[in-house]
Amino acid sequence: MSGSSDRRRSGGSDGNSVASKTGSTRFEKGTSGNPAGRPKQRRPHVSAFDIIFDKTLTMTQGGRERELTVDEALQMQTYQAALKGSKMAIRKVLKMIEKREVALLKTAKPAANNMKVSHHYSSDNANEALRILGIADVEPCFESRIKVHT
Repeated sequence: MSGSSDRRRSGGSDGNSVASKTGSTRFEKGTSGNPAGRPKQRRPHVSAFDIIFDKTLTMTQGGRERELTVDEALQMQTYQAALKGSKMAIRKVLKMIEKREVALLKTAKPAANNMKVSHHYSSDNANEALRILGIADVEPCFESRIKVHT
């Protein structure tokens, strides 16, 4: 048993190997096994989904041909499925709408508030409006009062 472990340490079964005689092995100590390093990637770092989504399709809609990306075509199918009542599609459409609103809020410019708004309320105007609409009439005894129809 101890003879087999000695053989493993020496590198050969009988001690007569080339490595045991010269003191060198196939791998030199302290030298990298891959001196050139990892090879560079040949293809740009683009996923298969990106390649597929960039392709365009020709679609006929309303008698007119229109070019769509695969992503747009999938969105259109999702919208159609949602209109037919698919709960999964409805959920997906709602998420797409929410994402779009968040993106629009990030890019939207604040509205310039250059207008001055003032309100003028007059009880005479309100009473006149009620009278014109037929909701109320002026009381005969009191000219300043109106009576609402019940």
